[in-house]
Amino acid sequence: MWTEVWKEGGCAVSFGKAVCGTSLEEQILTEIVRECNSALGDVSWSRRVAGSKTLIGLSKAGVLGPTSKSSNQGDSYLRAKRRAMASASALTVCIKVLQKRRLWTGKATVLSAAISICTCWIKPQFDAGIDQSLLLGFEGNSEMCPWKPITHVARDGDLLKEDSYFLSENANTEEDTPCCSNNTENFTEGTSSVFDFMECDKNAESEEVTPSTLNENQIRTASLTGILRFLAREGMVTDYSQNDTDSDECLPYKLAAMGGFVDLLQEIPPSMASYRMELYELISDCLLSPFDGSFRKDPKTSKQPPVLLAAALKGWCGLFWEGVGAIKGTPETADAVFVAKLLRQAGGKQQSAWTLREIAPLSAGRYVGLCGLDALRNYQFVSTLADIVRFALEDKKFWRVR
Repeated sequence: MWTEVWKEGGCAVSFGKAVCGTSLEEQILTEIVRECNSALGDVSWSRRVAGSKTLIGLSKAGVLGPTSKSSNQGDSYLRAKRRAMASASALTVCIKVLQKRRLWTGKATVLSAAISICTCWIKPQFDAGIDQSLLLGFEGNSEMCPWKPITHVARDGDLLKEDSYFLSENANTEEDTPCCSNNTENFTEGTSSVFDFMECDKNAESEEVTPSTLNENQIRTASLTGILRFLAREGMVTDYSQNDTDSDECLPYKLAAMGGFVDLLQEIPPSMASYRMELYELISDCLLSPFDGSFRKDPKTSKQPPVLLAAALKGWCGLFWEGVGAIKGTPETADAVFVAKLLRQAGGKQQSAWTLREIAPLSAGRYVGLCGLDALRNYQFVSTLADIVRFALEDKKFWRVR
């Protein structure tokens, strides 16, 4: 019932000095995000899931993302600032929830919310034709913007900017406690947990986004490199407790992490060779860890489920860049012959899982599309590719592989 009321009545409702054409969600975006952040910090798993689903809906609607048209006019500038601050605040809280090592029912939904927000903001990072200051509603160098949701210019050890997350030996191993609550440490004094529409009206008329509407302590710039490292680790990690490993939530959460990893990589242009090579150096070993020497002798020896191994291969090949194998300094594990042999072993005749049989030729196709001509002149590489294709075409059991 409330969904119908929202859809039918939202078009007729306007708060304050709303820009023409903005949706009701955007007009009260600050308040919605604040309530979602409160839900994510609750001890109730169902409230966390509800808050995450709301953030996913806002991201898919394009509200938790940059404006389609940016200008230096006052209304558009303020609109861009509110969107950026709301996105940065929500993404920060989602990441803090995900840092807790414990698995719980619905944690994959929080992961999906963080990925949805990141997806909206990645492409503009690499578009030289976009004025970043107008995109963020910030005057000056965009990298100095305190409410920039995500950046690819950050230290290798950061998850949130300057937090040194990956450099800490005991990074975030504490118990699953609320990452934000109605106390002085995380929220400004006077923050109410009751949704106040009169306050929405006042904030919409305000010319500034202030700490009273979104707590500045909850706004941190996320590192794209750190998020990708985090997702790869969450997908491949095996050091969960026995209870978490046996939980029905373990495999869906890992698959969600690897799926999000691939989705974010697709937003990075393959032409960004130097940045992709940097990512490869940091992440490839984690993704290739299940494919050790014993796997290459017998693909049945891996302890990971085949669907997760296929996701790892897809993520690994998603890291490749234009000219891979031809650029000087290419890592050994990105060499054309090494890649082809690993894919042939993963999807060979001894492999019983159709997911791995399917991903092998698909990944080989991606590598061929990106590699340099020198690799295609290598007889061993081409003959190995021919074996991969032959194995797929001769598969009599799985039509998707053929």
